[in-house]
Amino acid sequence: MRYIGDGTTWNAERAKDVSERNSRHWDEHGFGWRSARDKRTATWIGFIGLNHVPEEAIEITEPDEVEIGWWIDPSYWGRGLAKEGAPALRDEGFGRVGLARIIGRWRPENTASGRIMERLGMTFERDATGRHGEMVRIHAMSRRDWTERATDLKQ
Repeated sequence: MRYIGDGTTWNAERAKDVSERNSRHWDEHGFGWRSARDKRTATWIGFIGLNHVPEEAIEITEPDEVEIGWWIDPSYWGRGLAKEGAPALRDEGFGRVGLARIIGRWRPENTASGRIMERLGMTFERDATGRHGEMVRIHAMSRRDWTERATDLKQ
C-alpha cells in the first residue's frame, strides 16, 4: 500500500467495501480486477486491474476514464509479473472491451510502475495531486496508438 492513496493498509471493512465494489464493476462492465498468481505455486500474489477510475479519484481524471493498474505483493516485486500481465489487460481493454483510451496513475517514487506504463506504450500526460495531497503521474494510451504500435511491431 506504500504507493496507493495515503499509503496506509486498509482495515477489513475498507477491503471488503473495495472488493464488493470491484465485483459490481465486473457485473456492470464485464471487466475489472484479475487475480495474479505465481505460475509455479498458484499462490495469490496480488492483482492486475482494468477498471473505471474510482469515484474518490475522479477529481484528477475525466469522468468514465478507465485505468490499468497492479498491486503485487512486495515479496514478488522485481520478477516482471506486472510487466507480463499488464499487456494482456491493455490488449483486452482495447480489443474485447472496445475502449477508446486507457490511463494509468502512479506515484513518482514508484519508478517501476512508470517504466511498465512506458513499456505498454502509454505516454506521460500530466502530473496531478491525489486526494491525500500525494503527487500522481498520469499516463495514457489511445486505441489508435495501440493499433499503430501493434502494426509497427509486426513489421
